[in-house]
Amino acid sequence: MKIRPSILLLSMLTAGCAGTRSVPPVPAAESAPAPAAVTKPAPQTGGNPQSGAAPADLQDQDPQRSAPVTGSLLFPGTDQLFKHDIAPQVNPVLSMGAKVSLNFENVTVASLASALLGDLLRLNYTIDAGGDTVVSLHTRQPLPRDQVLDVLDAVLLPHDLAIVRDSADMYHVTRRAVTVGARPVVGAARFKDLSGAGTVIVPLNHVAAAEMAKILGPLAPREAIVYVDTLRNLLVLQGSKAQLGGWLEMVEAFDVDFLSGMSLGVFVLENVNVNVVREALQTMLGTEPYAGNAGAAKGAAAGAQGASAQVANPLGG
Repeated sequence: MKIRPSILLLSMLTAGCAGTRSVPPVPAAESAPAPAAVTKPAPQTGGNPQSGAAPADLQDQDPQRSAPVTGSLLFPGTDQLFKHDIAPQVNPVLSMGAKVSLNFENVTVASLASALLGDLLRLNYTIDAGGDTVVSLHTRQPLPRDQVLDVLDAVLLPHDLAIVRDSADMYHVTRRAVTVGARPVVGAARFKDLSGAGTVIVPLNHVAAAEMAKILGPLAPREAIVYVDTLRNLLVLQGSKAQLGGWLEMVEAFDVDFLSGMSLGVFVLENVNVNVVREALQTMLGTEPYAGNAGAAKGAAAGAQGASAQVANPLGG
C-alpha cells in the first residue's frame, strides 16, 4: 500500500501545531486580589498562648504589667504646730463706757485698785500683796476703758507686782513670782486680748528659737523665757503686758528673711586662684560676719608653720 507524500506531510504539520500551542497571559489589571490574612485573637481565659506574645493592647490591660510610678509623692500637712487662736476670753466690761482721765498722786496700791478695778471698771479683785506701796498715775489725754487695766499693770511693774486674771474672772494684785503658773496663755496673734500679765507663745519663721532667746537674754529677766522649743521653733515668754509687748516688737524686728535682701553673684576666675581673690576681698571689705572660723583657721595654719620651722631647724641657728 502506497501512502501519498502530501497526506503524510499534512498530518505531521497538524501534530506540530497542536504541541506548541500556549495559553495567552492574563493582564495585570484583570488579576484577582489576594485574600486578606485572617488572624485569630489570643484567648482571654485559659493557659498561655501556644505561639507568640500577647498583643500590645492586651499587655496594657494587664494590671500586673502596669508602668511603675516614677514621680514623688507629697502629703502636705496643715502647718498647725500649735493652737494659734488660743486666747483668754475678752471681758466686755473693760470696754463699756466713755474714755476716762486718770490723776492719782501718792496713793497706795490698795486705794488705786479700789478706784480703778472696783469703782471704775466694776471688776472682782483681790489684793494679795503690795497694798501699802505708794504710787502715782497721771494721764494727759483720756484713755479708752479697755486700756485702763494695761496702764495699771505698767504702774505696778517697777514694784514687782502684777495683775492676773484667773478662770473665774477674778483679778489678783500680787507678787510676780507667785503668778508664774497662774498666768493665762495666749498666742502672739491674739496678744491684744490679754488683760494684765500672761504667757505668750511666739512662733518664729526666719530665725531659730535658740538664737532669738540669745537676743532676748540681755533684755528679759531669766524667768521671762519659759521655754525654747527647737522642734516647733517656738518661744514661750511670760511677763506683764507691757513687757511682752516690748519683747514681741524685738522678735518682729529680728524675725525677717535676711537672705531675700542680699544679692548673689557667681564670678568665674580665669587668671588667678580663688584663694588669692578671697584674701584680697577680705582685706578690702574688713571683717565679715562669719570670719571667726576663718580667723581660727589662719591661726592654726600659722601655728603649724611655726612648728614645722622649729622641726626643720631644732637648734635655732
